[in-house]
Amino acid sequence: MKKNILSVLLFLVLSLIVAVPASASPIVGIIPPPAKPSQALPVVEQLGQQLQNLVDQAATKNNSDDDINSEPEPTFGTRALTFMIAAAGIIEKHAQLFVSNFAAWPQFTAWLGQQASDPRLLLRWQQIGSDAARSVLPAILLALACDFLFYPLRRKLRSHVPTTTSGAIATLVALFLIRAIPICLFIGVALAQLDQIEAQRFQRFVIMNVVYALSLSRIVFALLRGMFAPRSQALRLLPMSDEQAFYAYGWLNAFGVPIIVGYFCLTIAHAMHVPQEVVTAFLNILGLILVAMAIVVIAQKRGFIADLLRGQARHDDDMAWLRPLRGWFAATWHVLATAYLVIGYLIAALGVEDGFALMLRGTLCTLAALVVMRILFDRTRNIGGEEPGLYQHTLRFVIGLVIWAFGLLTIAAAWGTDLQVFFTTPVGQRILGSTLSVGITVIVLVLLYGAFSRAVDRYVNRRDAEAGTLQTSARVRTLLPMLRHTVLILCIIIVALIILSEAGVNIAPLLAGAGVLGVAVGFGSQTLVKDFLTGLFIVIENTIAIGDVVKIADHSGTIEAISMRTVRLRDSDGALHVLPFSEVSKIVNMTKDFGYALITLGIACDADVDLALRLMNEVAEEMRADPAFARSITSPMDVWGVTELGDFSVKITGRLRTLPGEHWAVKREYLYRIKKRFDAAGVVMPYPTSVMVSKPN
Repeated sequence: MKKNILSVLLFLVLSLIVAVPASASPIVGIIPPPAKPSQALPVVEQLGQQLQNLVDQAATKNNSDDDINSEPEPTFGTRALTFMIAAAGIIEKHAQLFVSNFAAWPQFTAWLGQQASDPRLLLRWQQIGSDAARSVLPAILLALACDFLFYPLRRKLRSHVPTTTSGAIATLVALFLIRAIPICLFIGVALAQLDQIEAQRFQRFVIMNVVYALSLSRIVFALLRGMFAPRSQALRLLPMSDEQAFYAYGWLNAFGVPIIVGYFCLTIAHAMHVPQEVVTAFLNILGLILVAMAIVVIAQKRGFIADLLRGQARHDDDMAWLRPLRGWFAATWHVLATAYLVIGYLIAALGVEDGFALMLRGTLCTLAALVVMRILFDRTRNIGGEEPGLYQHTLRFVIGLVIWAFGLLTIAAAWGTDLQVFFTTPVGQRILGSTLSVGITVIVLVLLYGAFSRAVDRYVNRRDAEAGTLQTSARVRTLLPMLRHTVLILCIIIVALIILSEAGVNIAPLLAGAGVLGVAVGFGSQTLVKDFLTGLFIVIENTIAIGDVVKIADHSGTIEAISMRTVRLRDSDGALHVLPFSEVSKIVNMTKDFGYALITLGIACDADVDLALRLMNEVAEEMRADPAFARSITSPMDVWGVTELGDFSVKITGRLRTLPGEHWAVKREYLYRIKKRFDAAGVVMPYPTSVMVSKPN
């Protein structure tokens, strides 16, 4: 055992020795005086040499003393160790405080022993029990009898089905007043009995707190019954089912009763001089019970609240970019809510000064700020109508930035952030100035890009006033959108460089390094650059995307991935095709924008063509009415008619416009249905036949 302890001590000593910085200067000793000068030197020169030696010795001694007394600079290891020790001390202190808040049983038993051993205190308890039995019990019995007498009237009102909202409100008010009559009777009888028995002041105070606790609990019970109406759906004003009403009513009652009873118990405990440790322990236990109940509710209603937070996806929503954030919050809200409750409970239990008040204020202000922001965003959505122009879009963007700034500053101030730092300190002024510079730059670039994009759209979509045909060539319609994407990338690069510059990053080396790197890569890997640039323009033009079914050269399949220089296709046999962009000369995208299910049918030469055309239209309309295919088919069938007269059949062609990638499934279903309809109607579809002719002998 001693050997192990010595080994540990030796390891600690070696660790401390290693932790000392290697750059620390060694202790400089006193420099010995130089050798005695020769007697051949003049006397003046000898005296000067001796004085110089004395000065050097004094300076060396002072430097040595300073080196001995100076402490080595702390290293990262010593700083980390100091921080860990301090953190461990804080955790230990708060853990002891937290445990001491619960470990109040000895104080409570001592207080009970004092109450039982002191005859005067014991007599006071007996008087409290006697006075409570003589005043509270008769009041409870009379209140129960009154409540029983009014039960038929309450049942009749609950079964009433009002036709208007005002009628439902009047019925609920009447039910509440009927339920309040026994409560008022209970309070009146209890007060009258206390006056009759002439209870002493302290006993009267305790009994009145009991009366108030019971009365307030019944009032909360009556209010919740009127709010949720769990037994009468016709009187329920809130949009919820019977199960939800019973659930909310039961849990709110479960939360309300402990809070009310606990409050009046604390009032009585202070009057009876219960030790503060016991009161604190009681509060902590009550808070722990309430937090546990809240966590149970969160766990039970996790999915329901998640659906409400996730909401319904709307493609025309201006806040669609927040949908991933809402999805993440819906998936993790129960964890955040549980952590919030636990942290709030720990702050309250540890007695952090103004900690719980700050947390409560920050929470309420945050919720209020989010609600106000949501209302303002809904109001700004109507700016410009259904088809807002450039300036309406810009105005929405600027107002959105102002709303976000207002919300974030409000939330920061609610959580105790000193906003004056941004106006009074150099660092705050620097941050505020940089933010304004970046914001103004972004707004100006958005305006410029919006004007350029609108001009490109107008030029590309120019149409003839009479014929309505496009006046621009296909080459212009291809190059101008590419130029627009290039300008967008340029604006993004400018904004990124300005942000880096305002953040204090020197962008000159970045630009120089990017130029040198571009030249080196351009000369060293021309094929790679060609792949990259070709792929870049293909992606910018949005020619293909992951999931599209395409045909590139002799390869066809579904795009699984697009990298900087290659595209990966998976064909119908499961084989993977990896194609460099430099080899891509022609792309056929079969799932871009829309598709056509091309139907070509062959009927017998003597079949009724008009009947076949009518059956084709009927089958198409049946499929459009079928919910399984109504979404896939976007327009009525375009029947071209007879497209070929063959030797053995008549070819009839038509097509159905579908959503991208849906035309294969639509075509398969259409062919299945038209075959059955042709068979039922007697429309013969030709097939190979053999005619055997036998000649007589």
